[in-house]
Amino acid sequence: FEHPSPRQLGVALDQAERKGHKYDPIIILRPGPLKKPLFCVHPAGGLSTVYRLLAEELDAFSTVIGFQARGIEDALPPHQSIEDMASCYRAALEHIQPQGPYHLLGWSLGGLVAIEMAHQLESSGHSVASLILLDARLTRIPEGVEVKDKNMLLKEVLQGFGLSLPSEFEDTKLAKSLSESGLLKKETGTRAIEAVRVALMEALNLARAYKPSTVKAPIYYIKAADNEELNLTDALAQLTHSSTQLIETNLKHIEMCNEWGSSTIAEIIRELG
Repeated sequence: FEHPSPRQLGVALDQAERKGHKYDPIIILRPGPLKKPLFCVHPAGGLSTVYRLLAEELDAFSTVIGFQARGIEDALPPHQSIEDMASCYRAALEHIQPQGPYHLLGWSLGGLVAIEMAHQLESSGHSVASLILLDARLTRIPEGVEVKDKNMLLKEVLQGFGLSLPSEFEDTKLAKSLSESGLLKKETGTRAIEAVRVALMEALNLARAYKPSTVKAPIYYIKAADNEELNLTDALAQLTHSSTQLIETNLKHIEMCNEWGSSTIAEIIRELG
């Protein structure tokens, strides 16, 4: 990437230095000046690279930066709570942008992490200018809802991204397919596939254990067509002291970051100003 300003070059050098350590959550999805960055939190599965198509179209922001889950590109254990995950990502965010206002986006589980990041940032005296939630679950997940087949779940998620999957659903071929699509680095290999499986399976437990904190930031909620959550408007109103906006779409939850979904959501965000 090119870094047109001294500040941007400094961020790139800092990131390169941090990459020498075992884990750095930062993924540059679309490079640019740091005048108005958007920070995107990965959904269940841990991959912030799912936002790569969306990032290309988000011209309302100067640059787009993602947070990748611990354990995907390294051998470290994943975070055990949304609070811990948010704390780690907040520290990385403040390293890049020490002062607000901040713009946060999260899809699905990533929306819950973004809420917690906003809460932690505001508790430290920072301002969050916008909190964009892509069909995040805000009300309690009913008991009895469980994920039973991790391979079927992984396949459904990857197909939702619009990927052409190998006929044999085998980790070596999956890793090759995901690296060719830009979702994984080539050197991560089959270990990353298993890490994504684990992250997908654990997402339900993380969401169940988390109770969202009230924030001050305005919330823009982009709802999927297959979202059957009851009392969503009330849940949004209780989540912030500021304004809320609920935008309905024709997208299914799993389609929100494929090519069609990315274009649709980018247009919605563009209209939000």
